[in-house]
Parts: sequence; C-alpha cells; structure tokens
Amino acid sequence: MSRSVHGHEVLYLLMNADKPLSRKQLENRIEELYGAETRFYTCSVEGMTLEHLIDFLERRGKITVDNDLIRAHRDKMCSH
Repeated sequence: MSRSVHGHEVLYLLMNADKPLSRKQLENRIEELYGAETRFYTCSVEGMTLEHLIDFLERRGKITVDNDLIRAHRDKMCSH
C-alpha cells in the first residue's frame, strides 16, 4: 500500500535544503522519508507520482527546474 503525502511536504523539503536538489536527490530523499511507492496530493489533484507532482508544481510556478536542479519559490506557496 502506498503512502499519500501532501505536495507541501515536498516544497518544505526543497525550501529547507542547503542548495537546490536534483530530481534524483529529491527522489532519494522522498524514498528515505516516505517510501518508494509514495503518491502525492494537492488541493486539486490526488494520486500523483513524484514526477507528476514536479510537473504540476512547475506549471503552477511553485518550483523552477533548471538543468535538473529544483528550486522552490516560498512566495508562491499557498498557506493552508
């Protein structure tokens, strides 16, 4: 059974990192914290893989992916 984690947790993880994380580093960290089969949800979408969540957050301007490095934008994160 997969665990369901809110996308905010991924944003917090990115914001609290010392430097931007690569996709692989983020994937490894998520697996360490929550397990390999983790699925993600937001206020409007459920059941996303990490790859889908990254795409979702990037489309909404909450993260930037540049040369495989992911940066979160604290000012774009909703506060609920």
